[in-house]
Amino acid sequence: MKALNFYKISTIALLLVNVAMITFFLITRHGPPPNRGNKGMVKSARDIMNLSGDQDEQFIMFADKHKEQMQSLNKNQRKQLRAYFELVSHSSEQTNKEEVMEMILSLEKQKIESTYNHFEEIKGTLKEEQYADFEEFKRKALVFILLNENKKGPPPKEK
Repeated sequence: MKALNFYKISTIALLLVNVAMITFFLITRHGPPPNRGNKGMVKSARDIMNLSGDQDEQFIMFADKHKEQMQSLNKNQRKQLRAYFELVSHSSEQTNKEEVMEMILSLEKQKIESTYNHFEEIKGTLKEEQYADFEEFKRKALVFILLNENKKGPPPKEK
């Protein structure tokens, strides 16, 4: 009889500990990181450059326009890349291969120029005292755009 009571009490205690742990994890659960995607970048830009109401509206307009341009260019570039790699099956089309490669390079150039112009538009809306903050924003934006090339991945697995 004593063993049965011990098992009942142990089972109830373990159940209470599990419920307490689940409750703790649900209550203390954090949301997604603040700089997730473009929305985080827009909020971060507002905070970094201390934008006024008008500047903020212009910034959002510029950001939306730039996002649409980049999406369109990326879509076209993916389409051209597919066409380029499809040429592997048709090795006799060397001239077409060069044309497709030129188109891919042209799209990449347009993406770079679009981003440069985007930075110029943003800088044009700022007051002189915000230029230092703009440099900080540009640095963070480039880390975001270039996917932080300084980050080192894990070492290769040994076989």
